[in-house]
Amino acid sequence: MKNFSTTFRLFSILLSLALVSTACMKKQNLKEEDLGVAFSRDEVAIALFSAFGPFNFSEIRPLESYRIASTERVQGGSTQTAFVQDVVIYEINDGVIDPNKLYLDIDLLTNTGSTPGIVKSGIVSFTKPSGISGVAFVDDTIPFLSTEDRRPLFLFEILQRIAFTSCITDEDYQESCHKLTTKAVQKRLPSGSEAQKATCPSTPDNCLINATQIEFDIIRHKQPDDDNRPDRVHYTFVISQDTPFTARVLELCSRALYPTESGGKLLADVCYSVRDYTFGDQ
Repeated sequence: MKNFSTTFRLFSILLSLALVSTACMKKQNLKEEDLGVAFSRDEVAIALFSAFGPFNFSEIRPLESYRIASTERVQGGSTQTAFVQDVVIYEINDGVIDPNKLYLDIDLLTNTGSTPGIVKSGIVSFTKPSGISGVAFVDDTIPFLSTEDRRPLFLFEILQRIAFTSCITDEDYQESCHKLTTKAVQKRLPSGSEAQKATCPSTPDNCLINATQIEFDIIRHKQPDDDNRPDRVHYTFVISQDTPFTARVLELCSRALYPTESGGKLLADVCYSVRDYTFGDQ
C-alpha cells in the first residue's frame, strides 16, 4: 500500500503539542542518514508471510470474532483511542459462488469515543487478484455501510497490501525498504479476556502466546520533506499463529513525522491492536 501511512489522521495533535520535544524526535532516528542495506520486496514479504503462516481461508470459522483498537500517540504524549471495532463472522464462502471471490457474512460494531455504536450486519467481499494465489483484497464497496461508517478492519488484508506493494522502484515510484529485523516474542493475553479463557483457562494471570515481531523502514524517495529528505515510515508487526486466522496480526504500528499547521513536524505512532478474540466453532 504505497500511501498507507497517509491514510491515518491524528485526532489529538493540538492537545499533545506541549508534550512533544525536539529531543524526543531525535531519539527516534527517523532522519538518520545511515539506512544500511536495502531489502527487496520479496525479502520483506517472506518475513511477513513466514510469521503469518499459510493463507488458508478455510481456517476462518463461523462465530470467529475479534476486537481491534485504533490508537494514536504523539511522541512524549499519552496514547489515545480513536475507535474500537468488534467483528463477528457468521458465514464464510470461499470461491463457491465466484472462484475469484471470498465472502464473509459479519456483524460490525464500531465505538468512537463516548459515542455508542450500532451493530451493522452484511456481507463483505474480497477479490483475489489473478497471479497471486491465496491473496484477497477487500472490495471497495460494502453495501450495508453508509459513507459515514468506518469500514471493518481486516489486518491480514492490510498485511498483504504492504507486503506486495512496498519496496518497489520503477519509473513512477521509487521506494526502498531498510532495517528489516525479525525476532521471536511472547504476548500476554489479558486476564479475563475470551482469548485467555480459551488459551490457558487455568493460568489467567500468566497466559502467554508465541509471536513474531517484524520491523522495517520504508523510504519514499519521490516524496521529499522540506529538508529534501525522503519520506520515511517505520512499521512494526506482531504476528502469531496461536490465534484465529483473522487475529493473527496482533498489532500493526506505523511511526512517521506528520506536518503541523504551524509548519513544523510531529513524530507520531498510529497502531491497530487486537484486544480480544474467539476461535469460533471448531
